[in-house]
Amino acid sequence: MGLSLTGVTPSTNSNEQLSAINHTMYTIALFGKKATLKDFIIKKLIENQNFIPLCSECVLGEGSVFKVVSAPDFFDGDCWYPDQYVIDCMALCLPGPHLLILVIDSDNARQDQVIRQINVLRSAFGNHVTEHLVVTLPDIESYLSLNHLEKRFNVVIATTNEKLSDECITWCKNRKPFHYDFRNYSQEVVKRRREVLVKTRTCDVPLGDDRKSGGEAMAPPTRPQTEPAPERPMDQRSESDNTFSIIVLGRTGTGKSASANTILNAANSDTEFTQHFKSEFSSVPVTTKCSVVVLKEFGTLVRVVDTPDFLHEELRDEQEQLKECRKYCGPMGRYVVLLVIKPSRFTEGDIGMLEILETKLGSGIRKNTILLLTFGEQLEEDPKKYISRNANLKKLYEQCDKRFHVFRNKSRNTQQVVELFRKIPNYQKIFPKLAEKGQCIIC
Repeated sequence: MGLSLTGVTPSTNSNEQLSAINHTMYTIALFGKKATLKDFIIKKLIENQNFIPLCSECVLGEGSVFKVVSAPDFFDGDCWYPDQYVIDCMALCLPGPHLLILVIDSDNARQDQVIRQINVLRSAFGNHVTEHLVVTLPDIESYLSLNHLEKRFNVVIATTNEKLSDECITWCKNRKPFHYDFRNYSQEVVKRRREVLVKTRTCDVPLGDDRKSGGEAMAPPTRPQTEPAPERPMDQRSESDNTFSIIVLGRTGTGKSASANTILNAANSDTEFTQHFKSEFSSVPVTTKCSVVVLKEFGTLVRVVDTPDFLHEELRDEQEQLKECRKYCGPMGRYVVLLVIKPSRFTEGDIGMLEILETKLGSGIRKNTILLLTFGEQLEEDPKKYISRNANLKKLYEQCDKRFHVFRNKSRNTQQVVELFRKIPNYQKIFPKLAEKGQCIIC
């Protein structure tokens, strides 16, 4: 008797099951460390249809019965922003997946490794995720040695084989979609994020069409490889290199470019102030495209990115500029966002600006955002008191995990830049010189 995914050969014929579900579309979320194995399972579930690699690094596949969303590997400690992957995956699964499958490969099938991956999912989704979780093991030996984990974690332990599609139908039937708590994100923001992800898909790529060098077909199929991008100058490089990005966002007239210039000139405080980015008082956008300057003087390569007003309704070439900006704040990037606010110009209409920017650039930017108040010389009271008595500004401050800084843009005092760097999450690792007592990163 052949071993099915649950260890029992299904008695219901696949055609009968397909008729019974009346063309119901079930949503499945795939997790695991090996992309090739997850892609192989997508192929099984969507009957060799095309899948869509998205800008978020998730993969979306859709067949006649299943919609499958595959998340990238976020199980290792060196994954920079696992929350971004989780939120993007769940946004693509709206209103929620009927099933979550943890795909275990042969290199990660020891009991301690499997338990760790289950616990990562419990941490990301909540302990109740196990009610919707199936753990697939690579072979019968692994299944026999680890099936006792079913009772321990209240999950289904299975092996991957030809009955996968049938078993998934059985598991999904009469099961309500898994409800994921998006925490501080409204449903409207999540829906907009989903629209952005699907809209910015890279291409439709047929599964199983990948080739090794020499033209031999690969099996199981691997994730499609895009053509390598042409080499870019250092100040525009998009890959996850050793350069730390400081991305300056905000409305027109708040001092975005002036703040970027303040940071850059701190590196050369003994020389005449240089206007790296055009900065002037104006009610219409002065900065119309992303501009980048890279410096080495901070002890770490620092890329300062000045941006156009992404909140302006008449921004030209918005999608092109958003694509450029996303290169520096992707899930695997090393960056901080400075959300620039001029206190005297902050209005009730600015309350939702962070959520709008998240929709356009990715929900992960919030945890890397510092609220930067400009024209601090005009503040006549303690900045914290000013924020606390302004309900709208206080809400934005709390959305940024109460991280804020004040710039006096007319001041040449470099200490204000040093103190800003000390407020960057994990600054000790990014700027080791700054973490050393008595060291100055701009000396």
